[in-house]
Amino acid sequence: MVPNVEVCFSSHHEYVFHTSSDISKIGNFPAMYCGCYAMSFVLFALQFLYRYIATCMPQHVVKFQGIRFFFWIFGAFCIALSWESAAFFLFPQSDRTQKVFLNIVNQSYGLDPDFVDYVPYRYFENDEGTRKVILLNIIGIIQHVIIMVVSFGTLFYCAFKTYSTISKHKGMSIKTKELQMQLFRALAVQATIPMIFMYAPLLFLYACPLINLQLGAMANYQTIMGQLYPGVDPFAVLFLVNVYRRTLLNIICLRTTSLKESSIQENSRKYEAAVSPRGDPRRPKSSTVSPRC
Repeated sequence: MVPNVEVCFSSHHEYVFHTSSDISKIGNFPAMYCGCYAMSFVLFALQFLYRYIATCMPQHVVKFQGIRFFFWIFGAFCIALSWESAAFFLFPQSDRTQKVFLNIVNQSYGLDPDFVDYVPYRYFENDEGTRKVILLNIIGIIQHVIIMVVSFGTLFYCAFKTYSTISKHKGMSIKTKELQMQLFRALAVQATIPMIFMYAPLLFLYACPLINLQLGAMANYQTIMGQLYPGVDPFAVLFLVNVYRRTLLNIICLRTTSLKESSIQENSRKYEAAVSPRGDPRRPKSSTVSPRC
């Protein structure tokens, strides 16, 4: 069974990741999911870092080739592992979080608690009317936010430097310059899409407990936005680069190559009729006129 990971938010200043799969109890699956989510942030930054180096410092592209490429992936994996470890060790479950979570599962989802695990994200805890800061959880949240800020900062910086470097190139033909501008616009949009679909939703979710905002099951918007990102991102190139856009519109409008071939054949028949002598059925039709002796 493929795990169905969702996000819940309760009224006790905490929200939790949970899954409705019966494998969720194996190795604390929700913490592993958090690590995979962090991996996507790191890969965003790594992608734009490569674009920046390939454009502005092409002599260093070799650092992404061969065995060195796997070192970059290993580094990204280590950062994701640190996020997963923080989710596992800095957000421990307790009797209080278990009680709140079971209430959420029963009211919002109707799931069997025996097959659901979670990671509680909290900032405060009410103890006999006194609001106490949970320092361990605060440290974990700070670690998460630092990774997101550094990731998006790298993404934004590399996108800006790539744009400014290429825009300074002179001596390009009109067609090349037009194509470069199309790629610039696509790059700007591709830098904005992760912010809209990944960074902003998760940062807002982290801020909800601070402002005492209860979302309930609506907090699943963050998971939905994250799942939409891979499908939305390619449209920046498909619609902003003219060649791709025309090809896509041709496919949508059913103007396939077969129609082009039939048009060519029709034009060929008209040409043959125009160059062939009338009233001479024995003369073979041809697209060329044989020279006379």
